[in-house]
Parts: sequence; structure tokens; C-alpha cells
Amino acid sequence: MTGFPAQAVAGAVIAATGLMIVTAAGGFDLSIGAVAVLCGAVSARLATCMPVILAVTVPIGLGVACGLINGLLAHRWPPFLVTFGMLAAAQAITAWLPENSAVAVAPIVTCAVAAGIAVGAHVVLAHTVWGFHVSFVGSNEDAAGHAGVDVARLRLWTYVVSGGLASVAGVTTAPPGNGLSLQVAAIGAVLLGGTTLKGGRGTVAATVLGAVAAGTALAAAHEWFR
Repeated sequence: MTGFPAQAVAGAVIAATGLMIVTAAGGFDLSIGAVAVLCGAVSARLATCMPVILAVTVPIGLGVACGLINGLLAHRWPPFLVTFGMLAAAQAITAWLPENSAVAVAPIVTCAVAAGIAVGAHVVLAHTVWGFHVSFVGSNEDAAGHAGVDVARLRLWTYVVSGGLASVAGVTTAPPGNGLSLQVAAIGAVLLGGTTLKGGRGTVAATVLGAVAAGTALAAAHEWFR
């Protein structure tokens, strides 16, 4: 991950936004960091033999697919268990892939992508019916169901969004190692931003501030111990 701390902060913002949406709806995603690393590795591999557009879109599609699998399985089993399984699977696949140099993305581009995602997420969560339903489901799943909200479908889509944003973070920032630092930064950002693990509450603006703090701290720690 080049361009510390800008890349680290931008990656934390992107990943934390997805995690915040899942958490606000009453779910959780432990696989964000591992999926990001997998998608970054796939992007780097494809960049050696395919046009850049495919080296970007294919890994993002992979991240969406990972989120879809998480969402489908989390409807039947505990989210922590399901997403931990995805974490293990993503790490295993990444270890199997040959190493390639990360796709170079300028920090200013990554920061612009992160800002665009944050603004878009804020608009969706604060000013759309879907955003209201995310908080409603997280606050009171039974009441939301009785009010006509398709709880299972809504949660499925939050996992799809989380997987997609994890892949964007991976493609644009190429997180180091096994993705643990990005996962920790995302979780730290969500908690610092005031999102409760029980769901029902969470704002993008507070999550972004948390991501700036968590991403900067982890980037500094990485540089210190490197």
C-alpha cells in the first residue's frame, strides 16, 4: 500500500462505509480485509495480461459475489461464523495466487473515490427509503418485518454493498499482508463513529472521522514496525 497515510485512510473510509451499512442493519462482516486483499491480488494478476478496465471490474465483481454469498448464508447462520468462513476462504485463495506487483493507483484518485463513496452512502442512508429501512431493521427487526420491510432481502443487499466496497478498497489501495490491518481499521472506524454492534444507528460522517483516526494510526504503526 503506497502513499501512506493517504492510501491507508482512503482504504479505511471505503471499507468502513461498507461495514457500517451492514452493522447498522444488524449484521456484521469479518471478511472485509481478506476480501479486499484477494481482490487486490486478482487485480494485480489480471493487470499483467488484460486491459486495465477488466483488471478493475472483474475483481469488483468478485467482491460483490463474496458479499452475495455472505448475505445468503448469514440469513441462515450467525454472521460472525459465516463471514469468518469467507475470511478463511479468501485468505486461502490469495495464498494460492502468484504474487504480482500491486496495480498503481495515485493517492489522489483513491482519495477521490473514497470521498465519492462516502458522499453517495450518506445520501442513500440519510435521504432514501432504503436508508431508513437499514436503520429500521437494525433497530427493531420484528417491527420492520411487520411494517412490510423484506428484512432478509435488505440485509442481503447490505452484504453485497460491503463486499463490493471491500473490493474497491482492495483494488485502489492494495492493502498489505492478510488484510487484518484494514479489517481492524474498518471496525475501529465503525465503533469510533458511534455505530452500535446491535444495529440501528450509524452515520457516514462519523464513520469517516473514525476511519481517518484509525487509518492514520494503523499507517503510522505499519511504518514504525516495518
